[in-house]
Amino acid sequence: MKHTIKNWLAECKNLNGDPRYIGRGMAIGIFISLTPFFPFHMAIAVTLAILLRGSKRAAAVGVWLSNPLTIPFCYFIIYKLGIYILGTNPVYNPDWKTFADILKMGLGIFYAMIVGGVVLGSALAVPAYYITKKIFQRMQSRGNRNGAQPGAQTPPAASEAATK
Repeated sequence: MKHTIKNWLAECKNLNGDPRYIGRGMAIGIFISLTPFFPFHMAIAVTLAILLRGSKRAAAVGVWLSNPLTIPFCYFIIYKLGIYILGTNPVYNPDWKTFADILKMGLGIFYAMIVGGVVLGSALAVPAYYITKKIFQRMQSRGNRNGAQPGAQTPPAASEAATK
């Protein structure tokens, strides 16, 4: 788990581009990660990032909010939120193990999960956009204060000439 978090943070630090572009991609990824379309999260997030002009890499990173360790909790929360919003009775089955098991339970469960996922995904995507944008603005302003473009590499000849 610790290794996964370190990899996720390292991947975030390697994102380059306009902070709004990166923030849009991250928001898209986080939004999609809270929908009940687990096998298709990455494809949906990258497609939406292309259509909405967000960072495809940031969308792919954001999708990992739901991963094999967190997906049971995410699905339970979005289901509970969905039935609360819809005002329906919960249909709970502790034998849920796969996405197919949920589909077998009926469209009512799936619909509740979509509603809950859209609401919770929106609630997390909006702050994710602003937080990500602010973080990358600060990272880039630090890079500019040091005289380097964020993500830019100095050619070897130029760096050697600068040291002479």
